[in-house]
Amino acid sequence: MKTLLILLLLIPSLSWGKEVALKCDRAEERFSESGINETFIFDLKKKTLENILSDGATVRNTSIIEITNSLIKFKKEGYYTYGIGGLNRYTLELTVTDRYNDEDKSINTNIYYQCVLLSKKQL
Repeated sequence: MKTLLILLLLIPSLSWGKEVALKCDRAEERFSESGINETFIFDLKKKTLENILSDGATVRNTSIIEITNSLIKFKKEGYYTYGIGGLNRYTLELTVTDRYNDEDKSINTNIYYQCVLLSKKQL
């Protein structure tokens, strides 16, 4: 029993249910003072992602592209940009790369987040 509990604590992918909610703070130093954070709700069964901004606005539901033991890859859509996101299931680091603006021009900056799991009561 102890071994099973240790495995569940050490390997987050084994303990994740169908829906996972994360609170993510931007890791870039220039944004740290403004308190920018977002909530990401991953529905692993439906392969969808709901993105809620710190002001409570929901950006939109987007799709999960791929799920592996260590990574959840998804399309991240914002108000004026979109890109490909990846969540490391072990470290809970979330990165958005391959970004484009609404005119399909490439944006060279990436977005980095550090996330923590939320319980259903914190949603």
